[in-house]
Amino acid sequence: MAETSDRAQLWREAKRRWNPWDTVVGLLFTGSWFLARHLVTLQELSHTARAAFAFLPLPLLAWMFWKEWRNANRMDELERQIMHRASHLALIITVGMLLTLGLFERGVGVNTSEVGFEHIWILPWMFQMVCFAVTFKQYEKP
Repeated sequence: MAETSDRAQLWREAKRRWNPWDTVVGLLFTGSWFLARHLVTLQELSHTARAAFAFLPLPLLAWMFWKEWRNANRMDELERQIMHRASHLALIITVGMLLTLGLFERGVGVNTSEVGFEHIWILPWMFQMVCFAVTFKQYEKP
């Protein structure tokens, strides 16, 4: 019974902190990335224009960075510890993935049009979410 009330309290706290604009900005960022991905492949555009469109998602990414920075200042010490540990684990996994992919590309000669940065950019965020869930579960246990 106590576990249910703890979970309910955690859920209420998460709903209280959730800001719908964060979701909107995340969706806009993803949409701007897909738009930029399309625009940089248009051969009708000049080289300069295509290079400029490659920077299209960055303002929204900067907005998300700023929001995370502000949210980190509002966290209590336990939340900071959980986020720090999850970020540390996700960084190690990301570096390992990039190192392995780089060596694989060099050793085997992978065609970067099949597997390249445009295909793996989402993985570090996924690693972060998984590491956060695992770390949160570890701290949730009594």
